[in-house]
Amino acid sequence: MEETVYHYCSMSTFTSIMRNRSIWLTTLRDSNDSFEGTWARRKFEALRPSPVSDCFKKASYILDWATHSGRNVAGICFSAEKDLLSQWRGYADDGRGFSIGFSVDGLKSIARKLNESHRLNLEFEAIEYLDRLDSDFLKELKEFVDRQGHSSDGTTASLSIDNVGLQDWVRRVSLMKNVAFKEEREFRFFVLYPDQEAKGFGYRTAGSKLSPYLEVSLEEKLGEIIQSVVIGPKNTSDEDHIRDYVAKSGFSNVYDVSKSRASYR
Repeated sequence: MEETVYHYCSMSTFTSIMRNRSIWLTTLRDSNDSFEGTWARRKFEALRPSPVSDCFKKASYILDWATHSGRNVAGICFSAEKDLLSQWRGYADDGRGFSIGFSVDGLKSIARKLNESHRLNLEFEAIEYLDRLDSDFLKELKEFVDRQGHSSDGTTASLSIDNVGLQDWVRRVSLMKNVAFKEEREFRFFVLYPDQEAKGFGYRTAGSKLSPYLEVSLEEKLGEIIQSVVIGPKNTSDEDHIRDYVAKSGFSNVYDVSKSRASYR
């Protein structure tokens, strides 16, 4: 059977995906996880030696940049779990929403097409869960720091968006999460530094601020991108109605529509 990952969402987000035949990649700093994009930075600070070494200062500066740059990582999150209570509670309007099953091959195919036509560098990757910054991570970070030059004021030189090495660290930090979230088995469809001139780039309201997003069309794989829909445990929608609605929205091959088995009311 083809690999499927699941996006948990509210009723309004579900109908938006159906109506627009698209998904939105939003800044990760606006996610439900308050440490999103900053977790590695916080864990690294806990390892601060006394006295603080020059290497630690430079590494800290690099992670500061990566944390700041994390605001420019746009993505959408998926889970390998189809019907998980914590996901319903955290990401699907407390169980009133839906879990939408997406084809992994379909997402990767869309990414390849957009990367070729718009040079977006979309990626699909699994999240790495850590309860500490492992020795390999620290060793590689130290090696990267040691390779950097020095500017006249003593800070690390060449730390710009054009620094390929730094971009790789931004990417790695963006794919790290606290081990407390491990049961989510999260995957991420994301892009670093989305081009503001790219088709689909815009802004949305996120609480008390405007937040950038990138709209990704599903038209290229409309007949196969969505594999299933699970109706949340507090969602009273009729299965036949949802199946008909999804089909009329253009996702005509979605036959697997079911109710959540989670005991949550």
